Amino acid sequence: MAAVKLHKLELAPGEAGSPRAVDCEHADIGTGMRLYWRANDETERHGFRFMSVDWCSADGLDDEWGDSCEVEIAFWGTALFDGIRHLRLCDEPDEGYMYYPDTETLIALMTKLRDLEDRYCAPRDQR
Repeated sequence: MAAVKLHKLELAPGEAGSPRAVDCEHADIGTGMRLYWRANDETERHGFRFMSVDWCSADGLDDEWGDSCEVEIAFWGTALFDGIRHLRLCDEPDEGYMYYPDTETLIALMTKLRDLEDRYCAPRDQR
């Protein structure tokens, strides 16, 4: 996938009315990866949408995650009341390749997604 401007990315690509990723909550995961998410609604335990991106470039360190930032989508998906249902790698169906992936960062990303499931979805024993 080609790098894209972070400030133009929608949290759920191709879905009408999807919020921009930069307008959602986020957490930095490892070096150069960021996870964005938003609850499906304001009520408890109805799931969330998420997208993780790999940082590619920016015009300078002062704008590292700003308007000039370019990223590649690593993962995106949807969790409903019963946990993560859809996890997609990259943005295109024929993609999914990661060059020298940092396994510690990937583990941290999955751990954060699990924490978000616990926060936004039904308790594990009720799924």
